[in-house]
Amino acid sequence: MYSATLFSGLALGAWLFLGPFAAQWLAFILWAVVLATCAPPLLAELSPRARDRLAEIGAPTLLGGITAAVYHPFLLGKMPWMADHLVHQARAFVFSEHFLKHGRLSGWTNMVEGGIPGETLYPPLTDLLLSIIHMIGLGRLSWETTYAIGFFLFLMAFVGTFYWLGRRFGGPLAGFLAGFFALVDPGAFRQGGWSFMVEWGVWPISLSLILSLWALHFFDRLLATGRGLFRAAAFGAAALCTHPFAFFLVFPLYALTAFSHVRSDADWRPLVRHTLAASALTFMAAAWWLVPFLAYGPGYSAPVSAIAGSLHQVGAGLVDAAPWAAAWSWAAIPGIAGVVWLIRTRAHPMLLALSYFSLAVLVLGSTSTLAGLDAFSWFPQLAHVQFPRFLIVVKAAAFLAGAVFLARLRWPEPDAEAATRPAQLHRVLWVPLAVLLVFPVAQKIVETQILPLTEFRTNPPMRRDLKVIASHLKTITRVRRDFFRVAIDGHFHEHRTSAIVAATGLPFVKLSYMPAETFIHAAHEHPGDVPRDRDELQRFNVAYVVSMGPSRLPDLRLLTRSGEVHLYEFTAFMPQRWELVDHDGRPAGEVFQRRFDDERVELEVAGLPPEGGVLRLLVAPFPRWQAQSDGHAVPITPYRPSARQTFMQIPVRNGPVVFSYEKRTPDRLGWILSGLALALFLWLRVAPRRWRPALACPLRRLSCPVWAVALRGRVLGRLRALSTDRRVRIAAIIAAGLALLLVAWTLRTHEQKSGFSLHKASVWVQARSGPQRCVYAFPERFICGRGHRFVGLELREIDKKVVRTIWAHPQADARINVEFPRVWISGPLAVHAGIADSGSGAPVPVRLTVFFDGRRIATTTRALVGQLETLEIPVTAYLGRSVDVRFEIESTQNAGRHFVFWPELR
Repeated sequence: MYSATLFSGLALGAWLFLGPFAAQWLAFILWAVVLATCAPPLLAELSPRARDRLAEIGAPTLLGGITAAVYHPFLLGKMPWMADHLVHQARAFVFSEHFLKHGRLSGWTNMVEGGIPGETLYPPLTDLLLSIIHMIGLGRLSWETTYAIGFFLFLMAFVGTFYWLGRRFGGPLAGFLAGFFALVDPGAFRQGGWSFMVEWGVWPISLSLILSLWALHFFDRLLATGRGLFRAAAFGAAALCTHPFAFFLVFPLYALTAFSHVRSDADWRPLVRHTLAASALTFMAAAWWLVPFLAYGPGYSAPVSAIAGSLHQVGAGLVDAAPWAAAWSWAAIPGIAGVVWLIRTRAHPMLLALSYFSLAVLVLGSTSTLAGLDAFSWFPQLAHVQFPRFLIVVKAAAFLAGAVFLARLRWPEPDAEAATRPAQLHRVLWVPLAVLLVFPVAQKIVETQILPLTEFRTNPPMRRDLKVIASHLKTITRVRRDFFRVAIDGHFHEHRTSAIVAATGLPFVKLSYMPAETFIHAAHEHPGDVPRDRDELQRFNVAYVVSMGPSRLPDLRLLTRSGEVHLYEFTAFMPQRWELVDHDGRPAGEVFQRRFDDERVELEVAGLPPEGGVLRLLVAPFPRWQAQSDGHAVPITPYRPSARQTFMQIPVRNGPVVFSYEKRTPDRLGWILSGLALALFLWLRVAPRRWRPALACPLRRLSCPVWAVALRGRVLGRLRALSTDRRVRIAAIIAAGLALLLVAWTLRTHEQKSGFSLHKASVWVQARSGPQRCVYAFPERFICGRGHRFVGLELREIDKKVVRTIWAHPQADARINVEFPRVWISGPLAVHAGIADSGSGAPVPVRLTVFFDGRRIATTTRALVGQLETLEIPVTAYLGRSVDVRFEIESTQNAGRHFVFWPELR
């Protein structure tokens, strides 16, 4: 009966829908009526298990279908020709051909510039996964197809991870919502989402995120059930070996999840034990890459820092339902409400840990907190951190928390008075009106949230042009046996020409910024870091140049062009890969090559005078390189022929010379720890229980030797006795009180080293109507109006370097005055002033005037963006005196002058 009515109603509605507007409206009403009356009874006839299965199958199928429909060109082998994708493809090609096929996961390669420590400063898991896909294709898949399929699988895994985790905590509906929020997130630069993953091609960090979420999921199960240790460690190690960003996720989230599991009526010691075991095993499993990275990274990784917003911007984002850039309010508002609900109810420890972590990074990662704590002075390694990337985790927490929150909402039950009102009559009023909004709402969602996801380019005109140039380059170099490189020239942020690497397999030099490569001698963070002179190109053994547009490099001869892609021959090519000079720097002697591999160079030196000379090897330096001359170890020192190139040099005498790339203590320690983690896993999972040694005792509570049980009992007994001793307790309380007092006194009396503390200053705006005093607002900020009208202590990027400064945005109609009262002039005063990188490019000058006790002392003008200059203030007449130091900032136009300054007494 219900089936016949349902299908008849649907068919009649379809017939009506072919008519005019009134008939179509009636069709919508008819469909709503038959679905509301017939669908529930039909579903009730199914068993509860079948109904659950229907939702379990339907939700992921619908979500997966939408994802596949959006990104299906990738599955067909059409990779996105955008931004960093071609660089990741080139990296995977180099890893597969020069590392994996030779049984190495990392090492030195001369394929890139002057050589790089491949997969040492940037983790290799993404390249490994793409190489595995290429191997599964038995070499029949092109690298373009390989990359496209790998990227498609990642996108499906990314959305699927959010679905599965949402389903775990809130059922299929929560899973669908979480996955949909993650799918349609437009994203922004350095903040994840479609823009960062697809448009910019920075997706390994998102892969690291989902691996971290899976590690957290299994760790959460470990704390609840005692099972999942090795799976948590495996996924955590995989996340660490995908992107260094995971180092800031995995271990803190382990601790926060354990904290969220703490119960007042339960023993907390198992939580601590599981947290330490999971952290140790995760670190050990990833130690083969992580330990060398921690040893070499700080000194040999280029600082690629980026700062987030201030605390005031964070607060404004929460108020405006835009806690991240390009936030969709329908995802952000439930996300904020869901996080508040989780913190209030303390439900779902894993999601609660993500919420705590998100709150912490929003607050602690803000420029206000970092500048107030002077964190970059205490921890210089923060210069390698890009703080906006933590918003990727904030969004993950918001998507999951918001989806679970929405799924847990229940329709409110009517009260006694409202229940007497007939519901059917009310439905007759609102249903016919509401059905007309179904298609417009769906159309708007598709138009604004789904269709923009398909705006990626898989076949730009330059794709064909690059293939033509690559084919010609392979043809003319097929007979060459000498070593040479291909220089890739073009715009500083043009990365698509990197496709020439996988297309030709030739060594290359990228004469622009190199994403996904942090080696300090190859990253090129600034256009001024790029070697472009004739001598510099010769030292890189450049023989050909592939350029997007005409190249301005010297000594070029055009061979061919296709579209905007040009192929040149560098006529000043130099095949020599070393220089031999005497101690005065004059050419001397001869060098004969015996062997020149990536990780071993054997040369023979002859013709030097008795005092010897210096051999300069045109290979970038790295701590793993060792050198011997005539059988004796010799020190390697940097050779800098120009400010943009660094190579190696050693003192030599006549005889054999050997350079070898050797593993050092961090490398051996890393492999030992990873080997122990693998052995422990195999021993505890595969070996019979009766064979397991006492090592398994603290991990699995198996039978322990008698001596281990006795030792543990004595230690615990002694600790228990000390904890109950009244004298020990009193001493501990006194020590804790003194420590707290010391910390409080240090924080209270701490002053800026420069002698200027902004919170002690007086700030006002000298407008045409008269002076207007600015109001102090914590932390370290004076509010002078709306928007940029404030003076505050912040971190700002100047010439791509993070600087702790005072922000003072000038206005055309008012002068900003910042006065520091009674400053003791104990030495020379220098004022660092300039315009931050975020300022507009309009050359509008900003004038800074310095006053001592109301008397003008010095004036300087700044107009160029990204330059911080120092003004020396004459203070001879004021030495040993306390004066009121006032800084007046003014401009002639409202032209986005993001002016910053910082006074310092030396």
